[in-house]
Amino acid sequence: MSDDLRARLMAASTAGEIIRVVYQCGSQPGTIREIVPLAVSDEEVVAHDVAAGIDKTFKLAYLQLAGAEGSARAYDPTGHVDDSRTLPVAIVSHLERLHALGWHVDVTDTCVSLHSRFKNGKLRKGADVAIMFNEFVIDAWDDGGGWREEGVKSKRPFYVSAPTFERARTFAHLSVALTLFLEEAAKHAPSSRV
Repeated sequence: MSDDLRARLMAASTAGEIIRVVYQCGSQPGTIREIVPLAVSDEEVVAHDVAAGIDKTFKLAYLQLAGAEGSARAYDPTGHVDDSRTLPVAIVSHLERLHALGWHVDVTDTCVSLHSRFKNGKLRKGADVAIMFNEFVIDAWDDGGGWREEGVKSKRPFYVSAPTFERARTFAHLSVALTLFLEEAAKHAPSSRV
């Protein structure tokens, strides 16, 4: 978080001013929000979200001031999120932040995996944190004459794995899975282990 951002938030809280910010977390990461800062601490700002009409807490690490001509879309308080994006498209706006956290990022059509390095600098093969898309799941059953398998469309095709999870968590919507993925990426970041 920059000192400029914190100073701007504090000035707006004193004046009761509405400011435009881009929040890279939450249910709609990367959207522009209009907020009235109420209280600013070292790690977060409590602000009135104008579109939603309620007070919310925003983590400063994921917040930036919106430019005058930003290409980001506006926050939708009704919660309708465009989940038609593919995983590689959805992650693009977060790559710079992930690299700043010290991650090596591998991106494929169906997976984004974050890898740390050994002390000698070599890359770990296994992912520390990952988000995956599996459109189909295998449904298997015994029909009396042997096992049968059939691929069926998954109702929860997005998976997030992290060191603190006993097993991967599944989600129906990319936006929700991406929010958890980014939170886990920050929580387990190599830069925080130094």
